[in-house]
Amino acid sequence: YRRILHIIRRYKSDEFPDPAVHLFFADFTLLFCAGNSDKIYLNPAYFISPDNRKMKKGRNADRSYNCSFYENPVQILHGFRLSMCRSEAKKEGYMKQLIRFLFVFFIAGSLLGCASSAGQSSAGAEEKREEPSETATAESKKEEKELFDEAFLSDFSEAVQARWDAGMNAGKEDRSKEVLLKGVTVELSILEPKDYRNKEFRDAHLHEEAVNYLNALDEQKALLDGIENMETDWTRDTAEHWESIVKKRYVIISELDDNYDLKMDPKYTDRLDIAHNTAYITEYGEEAFNVMLSEFETETGQDDQGKLLLTCRLTNKTPYTFKGLGMSFGICPEEDLNNFAWIERRVVTSWQPGEVITFEAGEDRLKELGFEYGDGKGNKLFFKAN
Repeated sequence: YRRILHIIRRYKSDEFPDPAVHLFFADFTLLFCAGNSDKIYLNPAYFISPDNRKMKKGRNADRSYNCSFYENPVQILHGFRLSMCRSEAKKEGYMKQLIRFLFVFFIAGSLLGCASSAGQSSAGAEEKREEPSETATAESKKEEKELFDEAFLSDFSEAVQARWDAGMNAGKEDRSKEVLLKGVTVELSILEPKDYRNKEFRDAHLHEEAVNYLNALDEQKALLDGIENMETDWTRDTAEHWESIVKKRYVIISELDDNYDLKMDPKYTDRLDIAHNTAYITEYGEEAFNVMLSEFETETGQDDQGKLLLTCRLTNKTPYTFKGLGMSFGICPEEDLNNFAWIERRVVTSWQPGEVITFEAGEDRLKELGFEYGDGKGNKLFFKAN
C-alpha cells in the first residue's frame, strides 16, 4: 500500500493534481501491493481498463491487474468508483448504529414524556384532591365567624310588631308627633344597639336590606325632629315625604316576609297585609295601578223590581295576589271629582292575578247618595284602593 502511494505521488497531473489524497478519500482500504512485485492487487467492484478507459464490471472479488512501475498508475486508478467494500460495510454499520441510537433515543424520550405527563397528572390530581379540603377549611373558618342573619330577622320581627303595638295603643286616628316619634324610636331601640350596619351576614342582600331599613328609620326620625308644631309644620310636602318613607319600609317588610318567612304574631295579619299590598302597588307602579282600576266594565240592567241596576267588573291585571285590600266603589260628577260619594266600600279577602271582582249599584242607592246615572246625567263611576 505504501509502495502504491509512493508511485502515485511521483505521477501527478493536472487532471488528478493530488492522487494520494484522492485515493485516501476514495477509501480503497483493500488496495495493496504484494512485496516487490510489479503486480497491483485491487478489489474494486468496478474498474477502468488503461487501454480503453471504459467501465467494466469485475467478475470476482480478487481481480488482479498487471502493470509496470513505469506505466502511469494514475491512468490505472483514475476513475475508480467507491465500491461496496469493507469501508462501505463499516459505513452501513455506522448507519445501523445511528438508526439504533435514534430509535433508542426516541423510545427513551417517549417514556420520559409519558412519565412526566403521568407525574403532572398525578400532581394535578393531588392539587384537585387538596382543593376541597382548602375550600372546606375556608368554609369552616367562615362558619366559625359569628353571622347575624338569624339574629337580625328575629330582632326585625320584634321591632316591627313593637311599632304596630305602639300605633294600636295610641289609636288609629292619632297622628300626633309624639305617637309617630314613639313608633320610630321603639324600632330603633331594638335594632340600633345591635349595630347591624357593621355586622357580617351570610346573605349579602339581607344585610343590604337591614341597612336600608335602618336608614329609613333614621330619615323618619330626622323628619319628626324638624317638626315643632304639627298644625303648622306638617305641610302637604311633609306628609308626602313621610308616606314615601312608609312605603320604603313596607316594601322591605313585604320582601323579608315573602323571602325569609318572618315570625309574626297572627294578631298582626291585617297590618302585614297592608304592608304587602302597599309594597305590591309601589312595585307595580301607582300610576299603572290606578289606570288598571279605571279599566272596569260596566253593565246596565234592571233588578227584580225593574229598577236600574249597575254592575261593574274589575280584573286584577297585576302579577300580585292582594290580601285584605280595601276597595272603594264611588260616584262623582265628571266635572267635580272631589264631590264624590262611596257607593260601596269593601275589604277584598284575596284578589289573585286575573281574578274578577264585582260591585253593584242600585237605583235606590244612587238616589240615596243624591246621584243619577245614565246618558246626559254628567256623573261617572270610579274605583279606589286603600
